[in-house]
Amino acid sequence: MTVSDEQIRQQLQLGEDNNWVFKRIEFQGITPISPKGGDLADELTAFANADGGILLVGVDANGIIQGMSRNQLAAVNRQLSDLCSDAIEPALRIKIHHRIFTTEHSCL
Repeated sequence: MTVSDEQIRQQLQLGEDNNWVFKRIEFQGITPISPKGGDLADELTAFANADGGILLVGVDANGIIQGMSRNQLAAVNRQLSDLCSDAIEPALRIKIHHRIFTTEHSCL
């Protein structure tokens, strides 16, 4: 499912629901350290067992975009891809999209 920038902006205002989950990512350097992989795997599995959903990483529970460097973004991509192939059975195929929101100067 591909969504527009406007749909994302609207959902950031509305907050999380059954189809949208926001996850702030904590880093040590460029390495994601929180949330733990198991927590992300649980969210992805829940979407897979329902009608799908959208996980916005780099967004806190209040809908505030944290922003990430290009290297941090690449590390999160690797983490999500590894989780989907190694930690979830059967493996999940997910779509990862990057967005830049110029008003917040953040990458999502």
